Amino acid sequence: MKKYCLLLLSLCLISMLAACSPSSTVNLISPEVVASPTTHAPVVAVLTFENNRSSNALGVRADGSQFNASDSVPVWFSKNLVNSLNQGGMHAVQINTITEASSVNADYVLTGTLDEVWLKENSRTNMSGRIRATYTLTRGNVTIAKEALRCERENGATLFSSSAASKLADELINDFSKLMLDKLRTAVR
Repeated sequence: MKKYCLLLLSLCLISMLAACSPSSTVNLISPEVVASPTTHAPVVAVLTFENNRSSNALGVRADGSQFNASDSVPVWFSKNLVNSLNQGGMHAVQINTITEASSVNADYVLTGTLDEVWLKENSRTNMSGRIRATYTLTRGNVTIAKEALRCERENGATLFSSSAASKLADELINDFSKLMLDKLRTAVR
């Protein structure tokens, strides 16, 4: 009888620990777009970047299972980019089709492909991630700038939890957006 009670207690403990394990779903936080504080800045219409990623997964955990996104990765990427451009003093507007650019009186149109967003749990205390995207900035029919950008980040010394992957994704998109902001500021001068 003691063996059965011990076995039952062990199974209950294992199932409770499994229920508390980190989720494979990464919560991608898409902020509400902040309006540009500068009304004299040229209007940059940002078309949702095309998804050119080789996998629908968002990455891989140390046990080999996949990270999956809670939301559309290209929409998350584009909304965060628009938000960061507005916070950086530009006047960015999210558009869903290229024809919408004229309706928002855009001076520039930013299009691109999202080539990679990948998170990797290297160990229980270390994660890395990277974003790669190619953008094209046009004014009318003239290409002003076109470039492939890449951003990488590694977080360590933190015990992995469900929110660690989300935090890494947020930090990655912030780093990438700052890089993109610098490139676009130079191009629109």
